Amino acid sequence: VTKPKTSSSSKKGSSPNPRSQNQSENHIQVENVSLRVQLDYARNGHAAIRSLFTEPLLLETIKTDLMAHAEQRTLEAWRQKVEVASNSPSLAQSCRTIQQCVDELVKLDIPYDLPFLQHFNTWRSVESVKNLALSPSLGRAAAKLLDVPSVRLYQDSLFCKRCGDGPTPWHTDARMTPFDTSNMITFWIPLQKVPIAKGTGLIFVSKSHSDFALPFWNDFEGGTEYGRLDERYGCSEVNHMPLELGDVTIHSGWTLHCADGNESDEDRMALAITYVDARAEIREDAMKETEGTMDGGYGDNEDKWSYKDWVTEVLPRKQFTHPLVPIVWTSTQ
Repeated sequence: VTKPKTSSSSKKGSSPNPRSQNQSENHIQVENVSLRVQLDYARNGHAAIRSLFTEPLLLETIKTDLMAHAEQRTLEAWRQKVEVASNSPSLAQSCRTIQQCVDELVKLDIPYDLPFLQHFNTWRSVESVKNLALSPSLGRAAAKLLDVPSVRLYQDSLFCKRCGDGPTPWHTDARMTPFDTSNMITFWIPLQKVPIAKGTGLIFVSKSHSDFALPFWNDFEGGTEYGRLDERYGCSEVNHMPLELGDVTIHSGWTLHCADGNESDEDRMALAITYVDARAEIREDAMKETEGTMDGGYGDNEDKWSYKDWVTEVLPRKQFTHPLVPIVWTSTQ
């Protein structure tokens, strides 16, 4: 499978420091979410925002804080990989070492090297991430791009793509969430420069977010259509590399995207912050998965670790509030 190095979990955190949050606000250039960016996002399902963050020290501080956070939670990240692969929480929790996780993944015949280790909801315990993720300016940018009156923070995810890690396969994020909505957006924030050569920035299929026929007529797991995207879409694979520190890419929850493996000699870290229309409702089947099965028959359990601690506390098909998925911006602000 691959070797160790990093990863994650979530705990409730304290309120953000107003002074620190103001510093984050001062370095977010919402005016760079131009009409051109909005049109690209609406048409293609993805776009780049150049120089959204103008102070390199802001992202350097976040990277330093996240490296320390991930170092303490490496085993949890490996357990999450075991649980996703096996759909067995008890098997994942039985792994006491990283090597045991690796052994279980080998038994499960994982067909490629891990694409990354992932840490969910770091904002709950890392103040610098909290100040950014709960930023009204970033929330306003998300609402503008989604064209909705209010947004909530769904999650943040730290992706650690280590030297030698494999490619990230094609996928859509919204399949992995408990929401029933088309209004979901992710800000993918690289924590170092991303070059063209051996770059591991995200690769997108333009207009796939509006291809309702693909998921309606074709099975994601067993179908063949997802293996012939070139024929379906033509030359529509796009990346926005190179990316400077402070540049971000954005994509819809339903945009197909992937990433190449890390063939460089440096680990790559990226922070993905995902917002959703505050009016979005939870599906009834969001937590129907049981040990070793997927009773709901829909979705994907990749993000289950992100939402399992709050999703059963809200009613499906109802408007709701919850401190672990806070509303960060409304049009009345």
